[in-house]
Amino acid sequence: MTMPRRALAPLALVAASAIALPALTSAQSTGAHDITVREKVTWVRFQHHKTSTLGDRMLTGDRVLTYQRLYDESAKRIGTLYTDCVNVGPAAHVYKATLLCTASYRLSQGQFATVGAIRVGGRPGASPTPIIGSGAYRGQHGEVASAPPVKGYESVDVLHIDG
Repeated sequence: MTMPRRALAPLALVAASAIALPALTSAQSTGAHDITVREKVTWVRFQHHKTSTLGDRMLTGDRVLTYQRLYDESAKRIGTLYTDCVNVGPAAHVYKATLLCTASYRLSQGQFATVGAIRVGGRPGASPTPIIGSGAYRGQHGEVASAPPVKGYESVDVLHIDG
């Protein structure tokens, strides 16, 4: 099932993530710093175990998959975000469900991965999840949390890198 674009803003939090290319910060940087990214959701798909489950209501074990384009603060496209989230709690609307999400932020120089339990549509910064990098970002780790939205994007996230 595809959701209407106006309903996608909270789903961008599913990504629970933020990434940037060396234009914002050096990929080889080892000091603590924050990176901000903006996300545009390209598509969302729900996979329901029961055909009687419709829309964005999720039973335990139902999944929601997303594909998002990542942009830096100057509106330059910097990568792609893929998410796969499973409802691990009781039946609920997607914005109230407890989701266990795996996400991959693919960039030209490497990628970041995150896994964590979140609630979509929560207040900014409410569901930080751990991240770890590979490629040029190898050895970089920290956590990612949502930030207040910016016009023209479904969500904004801040990647807090410890080093």
